[in-house]
Amino acid sequence: AVTVAAEAMVEEIRSTAIVRPNEYRLAHVSPRIPGKAVEVRALLGASVEQGQLLCELDSLELGEKKAAFLQSRTSLEVARRNYEREDRLFKRQISSEKDYLGAKGEFERSEAAYQAAREALRLLGITDDEITKMSWGDKGLPLSHFPLRAPFAGTIIEQHLTMGELVKPEDVPYTVADLGTLWIIIDVHEKQ
Repeated sequence: AVTVAAEAMVEEIRSTAIVRPNEYRLAHVSPRIPGKAVEVRALLGASVEQGQLLCELDSLELGEKKAAFLQSRTSLEVARRNYEREDRLFKRQISSEKDYLGAKGEFERSEAAYQAAREALRLLGITDDEITKMSWGDKGLPLSHFPLRAPFAGTIIEQHLTMGELVKPEDVPYTVADLGTLWIIIDVHEKQ
């Protein structure tokens, strides 16, 4: 058995090598839905922080899903109030069972539609907190706008995006890498 120790090398090996970003700290940033670039904030070579806005996209699909959610939330609230009113009236024997059951059924359908619309937004990457705070005309932005953000702090090493360009989920408009550590891939023959 030999103990591993650092020693000076007397033999020199000349070889080619490639310097690459650490593959474990590399991210290809893509949207979950198609969108048109309406504002490009980060450019090739820029340093970015985690969560920093890279670009703002506009998506008809997202606008439709947000509008459907907001409508379902309003319908749910109306159905809830109607059901609660019918429940009180039915318990006092003022309202018919038919009216009570109709209000209850409408409330349950509205609740199912609301949950489906909420889940559709979650699948697009919108957080529960963002969904809860959502309202018509949020922050002056159209419902169809959404940000593409940096997943971690790093440097933009690839940018394939220009203003007005349509970006699909299979496209990679940005590649972000943490250049704090790099990999050096050296081509060394087996006999060496």
